[in-house]
Amino acid sequence: MNLKSFKGLGLGKIPGLYDTFLSINYMLSKGNTIEMNGQKFILDNDSTTDKRMLSYRYQGHEPGVVKIAKESLTEGQVAVDVGTNFGYFTMLFASIVGESGKVYAYESEEKPFNALLKNTNVNKFKNIDSRQLFIGSVTTLDELIPEKIDLVKIDVEGMEHHVLSGMLRHLASGVDILCEIHPSLITKMNGNIKGIETLLYNNKYGICIVNDTEIIPLGYLKNEPNTNYQYLFRSHSK
Repeated sequence: MNLKSFKGLGLGKIPGLYDTFLSINYMLSKGNTIEMNGQKFILDNDSTTDKRMLSYRYQGHEPGVVKIAKESLTEGQVAVDVGTNFGYFTMLFASIVGESGKVYAYESEEKPFNALLKNTNVNKFKNIDSRQLFIGSVTTLDELIPEKIDLVKIDVEGMEHHVLSGMLRHLASGVDILCEIHPSLITKMNGNIKGIETLLYNNKYGICIVNDTEIIPLGYLKNEPNTNYQYLFRSHSK
């Protein structure tokens, strides 16, 4: 049964049943390769990472962010993925910028990083520089990447301010930034939403929220707990 049939029967509304659906598909699919956005992904990792892949495949994942990436990047450009997980966006970026472009991919956790390497290999991408690193205010993007960046995606579970604070040179160049923000995680990490807003304002960046179908200028960061938001930070110079 595929997800469309699963939802059509109303089964997805039963508590816990979708997780069971994923677990069964995981057991049946383990060791196989699936496709998303035209790229291949290997289901040969820990169960948590693999189930996340299957969930993205069945439900789709952040179509608004995918659309921005496809519209913003062109062949030969440079993209950065901070907090890659298994490489969903890394593979998308690599396919867009092509052999003449470059993707820098950073993931701090071992299991998703190993999945990233496998997925890079199965797609035969040679334009991805993958490193198991924690990017923040100590190991910074300004230090690691000397050339101009065209797009950065940040998904670091509450540590966004540290990543942004370490890329001031790239902010000055007007790089587009796609950033997922969990207000509750920022609070847990002793961060501050207002601090991120101030950093963006001081560097002349606008704030837009991204949903599945559109980009909405907002001018501030939402701060509702237990919710995550996708944002596009774009320089006013553009």
